[in-house]
Amino acid sequence: MIDSKSILIVDDHQMFRDSLAFLIKKTFPNTVVETGDSHTSLVNKLRSSRSFDVVLIDLNMPGMVGTSTFDQLRAEFPRHCPVVVTGNTDPEQIYALMRAGANGYVPKTMSAEGLMKSLELILSGVAFFSTDLIAKHAVASVGKGEVAFNGHVLTAKEMDVIELLVAGHTNKEIGRSLDIEEVTVKARLKQAFRKLGVKNRAQAVRIAIDNKLL
Repeated sequence: MIDSKSILIVDDHQMFRDSLAFLIKKTFPNTVVETGDSHTSLVNKLRSSRSFDVVLIDLNMPGMVGTSTFDQLRAEFPRHCPVVVTGNTDPEQIYALMRAGANGYVPKTMSAEGLMKSLELILSGVAFFSTDLIAKHAVASVGKGEVAFNGHVLTAKEMDVIELLVAGHTNKEIGRSLDIEEVTVKARLKQAFRKLGVKNRAQAVRIAIDNKLL
């Protein structure tokens, strides 16, 4: 059960916006949901006194200029948790947004159940990037060997869990994919986080993407 959270949805398609708000309220009854339909409403909402746990944004709205708009929002409103929800699955934009600090990238083509599961992960502090490109890239990279970073060497086993982490998998799913116990996944992530100089999953994803460790 997710504790009381506050979510902002900004999308210029009313049907999608209203449907998503309804679905979130139904799935997470304790959640407060606010909506906006433009870049202006997004900025006004973020400048209000309310702090949102998650901000769901469609960067393809009028007034949005892709990742440059995202960079501006991230700089002005660092305390918010931005997640891009869009129909655009261009690989270059996905990686650019990950490097810019997005906490998630969710395609509009995802099923309602999948969308709520991804949102639950994001609300619990897990970065979620659901794209076939990233998933295939991560799975194909598993077992390729050690990676040197910042004076440390991440072992092949540590890279296995980092690569699947970037693909948006939970600890349980990583354990199932690698045929190891969940406690082992946590131990390897702990060691990898220490070597990467990060404190959480979202930071690890950004470091991995920024430094092309995958």
